[in-house]
Amino acid sequence: MEPNRRHLIAFATCWEYEDLDPDDRLLIDPLDSLGVDVEAVVWNDPTVDWSRYDAVLLRSTWDYPESLPAFLAWAAAIPRLVNPFEMVRWNSDKRYLLDLATNGIEIISTIFADDRERFLSLPAHWTEVVVKPATSAGSRETARYARDDNRLWPHVDRLIDGGRVAMLQPYHQGVDVRGETGLVYAGGTFSHAFRKGPLLRPGGEITDQLFAPENIAPREPTQEELAIGDATMRFVMEGFGIPAYARVDLLPGPQVIEVELVEPSLYLAQDPGAAARFATIFAAAIDAR
Repeated sequence: MEPNRRHLIAFATCWEYEDLDPDDRLLIDPLDSLGVDVEAVVWNDPTVDWSRYDAVLLRSTWDYPESLPAFLAWAAAIPRLVNPFEMVRWNSDKRYLLDLATNGIEIISTIFADDRERFLSLPAHWTEVVVKPATSAGSRETARYARDDNRLWPHVDRLIDGGRVAMLQPYHQGVDVRGETGLVYAGGTFSHAFRKGPLLRPGGEITDQLFAPENIAPREPTQEELAIGDATMRFVMEGFGIPAYARVDLLPGPQVIEVELVEPSLYLAQDPGAAARFATIFAAAIDAR
């Protein structure tokens, strides 16, 4: 940071959260103490002059899956984007899971489909199936079905007919007991972890909200979880550089179910030092852009 000069950073958000998510507001005071002012700015507001900002930090842009081409075009045009554009583009399509698997990282079994003719049947041991689009956020357009539920394939067809790639995964019963483990990374280094309770109810229920309600609590990760999280981060850093922020979500096993580098909630309230930790990383990112 340049001495005696305050900097201005845009927290990119969506119209539904134009005043920011409460978690992101925890960053305002620690950034202020580091000489950085924050403005919440809606990413697709056509009146915004993005050149005003020393950096643009992707935060609650949770509506981007419905406007992916426009979102990526916008992100590509931002010269001081945190995280950087190539990382964001790669992470905006969950087919990145195949890259992780190819590099020896354990992921949940996943079928990607943009054409129903590409596969004929589900694996026999998939008693329940999760269907969702390959570009998604907040568990929208995501549902859990019994394998013989007559709504499963129409859901897949709706996604494909809408020009989207469908994902099918087995529902992991262990989530009902242990939940998911989220590993949060600041500047490529492990920061803190949390437990996310089960989100998907049986019976094909789909949320009509911007994101499905979540049950979050602090968690101490196991060594096995940290090992797979760190391996995932090494893969990301080798390919795209060090992310200012990242989240690796794990199922019991552990198995990677998602890596979030675009607009993840960081659950800063789950760790007393997290907001200050990330503020330091984000302030440093201003000089790095």
